[in-house]
Amino acid sequence: MSLVHPALLYGLGLAAIPVVLHFLMRVKPRKLAFPALLLIRSRRKTNSRRLRLRHVWLLLLRVSVIVLLVVAVARPSLPAANYALSLREALTLAAIVVALLAVYRALLRYWRQARLLGNEFVWRRTLARNATGILGLLLCLMFVVWPWQQRVAAEMSGPKAELLASLPVAAVFVFDASGSMNYLFESRTRHEAAKEIAIEQLGKLPSGSRVAVTDTVPGRNVVFQADLPGARTRIQGLGVSPVAENLDRQVMSAIRFQQDDRKRILDEQGLSNESEAGDQYVREIYVLADMARSAWDLESSAHLRQDMEASPWLHVYLIDVGVPFPTNVAISGMRLSSQSIPRGSELVVDATVQITGLPPGNRSVELWLPGPDGALINRGGAEVHVDANANSRVDFTLAGLTDSLVQGELRLDPIDPFRDDDVVHFTVVLHEPAPVLLVGDSLDSTAFLHDALAPIEFEQQNRAAWNCTAITDDQLPGFDPDRFEIVCLINVSSLTDLEWDRLAGFVRNGGGLATFIGRAGGDLDAVSWASEAALAVLPAELLGAVRFSPEPAFLSVRDSAHPLFRDLTQSADGIAELAKVRFSRCWSVAAEPDATVLAEFRGNRRLPALLDRIVGDGRCLMLTSAVDNLPDGGREWNSFATSWSFVVLANQMMEYLTGQSNDQFNFVAGQDVVLRIDADAPAGSWRIRKPLLQNTPREIRPRQTIVTIQDADQVGHYQFVSGDDSISYQTGFSVNPRAEESDFTVLTDAELDSLFGKNRYSRAKTMEDLTRMTGDVRIGREVFPFVIVVVCLLFCAEHFVANRFYETGPTG
Repeated sequence: MSLVHPALLYGLGLAAIPVVLHFLMRVKPRKLAFPALLLIRSRRKTNSRRLRLRHVWLLLLRVSVIVLLVVAVARPSLPAANYALSLREALTLAAIVVALLAVYRALLRYWRQARLLGNEFVWRRTLARNATGILGLLLCLMFVVWPWQQRVAAEMSGPKAELLASLPVAAVFVFDASGSMNYLFESRTRHEAAKEIAIEQLGKLPSGSRVAVTDTVPGRNVVFQADLPGARTRIQGLGVSPVAENLDRQVMSAIRFQQDDRKRILDEQGLSNESEAGDQYVREIYVLADMARSAWDLESSAHLRQDMEASPWLHVYLIDVGVPFPTNVAISGMRLSSQSIPRGSELVVDATVQITGLPPGNRSVELWLPGPDGALINRGGAEVHVDANANSRVDFTLAGLTDSLVQGELRLDPIDPFRDDDVVHFTVVLHEPAPVLLVGDSLDSTAFLHDALAPIEFEQQNRAAWNCTAITDDQLPGFDPDRFEIVCLINVSSLTDLEWDRLAGFVRNGGGLATFIGRAGGDLDAVSWASEAALAVLPAELLGAVRFSPEPAFLSVRDSAHPLFRDLTQSADGIAELAKVRFSRCWSVAAEPDATVLAEFRGNRRLPALLDRIVGDGRCLMLTSAVDNLPDGGREWNSFATSWSFVVLANQMMEYLTGQSNDQFNFVAGQDVVLRIDADAPAGSWRIRKPLLQNTPREIRPRQTIVTIQDADQVGHYQFVSGDDSISYQTGFSVNPRAEESDFTVLTDAELDSLFGKNRYSRAKTMEDLTRMTGDVRIGREVFPFVIVVVCLLFCAEHFVANRFYETGPTG
């Protein structure tokens, strides 16, 4: 135990005052006008014994009050430990009190039933009270105080050794820079509140202390600042970043930095790393965060706990700046019908609105799109009823889009304390309808696929997603495949090796080939489809036609996450509708080694249905059944052409072959941006224009089609434009915060124990908590409040006993 004011212990001499006063003020024999001498003689012995007992207790109480008051003013402190009674110790204490009270009450009941004389009963009651008190004290010392002392002593001698208040501190301040720290409460973000606490704590560090400041922004290094004013400036310059590492990773970096610095100091003195003496600093780490679970990686908790176990001399303080009951309305789960659409077609923007900590109610979502001058303007809104128990969806349908690049936003109105998820940015790239060549054994067999890709009414309104040209297989030699992006073979009976070679070269150069194999007008020539030239591009070799009997087969998707099935999986019953199609016939095939089976027929036989193969820069898809509904063909094979799932899958196949289904122009903060650009984009100097108007230069090589961007560290819209203002081609993308930043679920004590280890960290909510905790470590835990409470209890007891002791009674 240490004392803040040890000189005040001289005041213990005042404890002699009650001793002197006690004997001077002893009760004097009372004079009775007409004493009953016989009665007095009979009670004299009993009264004198009672007075002697009260005399001792009153003297002890008065001395104790004076002693404890002096000790309290001297402000004693003890090494940091858990001085509260454990559950077992508290239950033991309660059991002792209850048992002794029961024994005392039983004795009183027994003596009353024995009809003892009044003096004898009073004497025995007094004796029972004293015996009960002394026995209770002994039992508490044996079964409560002794185990408590052993436990506290073990904690005192544990990792937290007693330190001096004047010892300098080597501190590392680790800030959570994740988006959730932007939550606004009492006119301050949580990050601003964290910086205020850190700056105030910085001013309380002892002279000679060293400070390092870091946060969870990627690439931050832990380095001691030149001086404390430099550390203050560093803290003031920190901010929240949409791209942030897990907080536990940066805490581990801070721990290892402290380990290395301590080892360096001990090595200079020739001491081992296990030595408890020799380090001239108190080692501390301050973690300032809102304690949201999303900022931590609980799966790597073992690594952090191991670092803590290897550093018993290290003190970690978690400063929780989070809000106890956060409220939030968020736009989450935004989805576009497509991120790359043909010019003039419709775009559907769909989003989910969810609330946290608020009652159900209506919220307004606004759609903002670029105006004539490029600035965003409000294009209308929608009211949505939001319930905490269910997500609410809102969607907007946009038609007539003509610009090559559309960058818009969805906004909540009004905004709430957490603004980062009140706005969602999106980018859509518009392109001309891709040219598709449909080759069939007859034009009738191509009509069904033609209608699925470009319905006649859409073509008349210039809204068709695909520019389809239909020919018969005997016209194919007169067409150059390079004029098209996709070639579809529908029930084609046979092709020459020269035609297969042309198609293989077309695919290798980036084209897409789709083959639909049903019944050809003159029957399909399997030899032609199994030739060496054909197998250079086809995903599989045809073996023979198969009939499913007696029951039909059904299509089963192997990988529902594949881009080919994106729209079907996003639809409520898309995959279910596809699974309803009845297939009676198909072709049995032997897949090429580098081909992938995306779907298969499941019936009395399991056979490949849809196959994919990458050839050079292009792809080839093969459906081993028909896609027409002709009386002498497709109806004998399946009911596919009559299902709306056929329209969806046909369009997805075309997008997959052109690469549009892989086009991504909307990303999450921290995700690497892979941007596909037009191969005809002129080579030379380009620049990336960021949301905050910074420009990053990039060089584009001739025929380059992929640009990788790793510094998309801002939320908002990006544009990729040429350095030559005369070039009109541009593209872009959008970056949104991580959805996890809207989750304010706080780490539990059990989760913190799994990260740092039990009793290896201190958690503070306010500056007062932090001051008390650091004082517990550097000075020791002050027991002033506890001593004052005991003084009050003893003073009350002294007052009660004194009233009984000096009671004069009637004088008559």
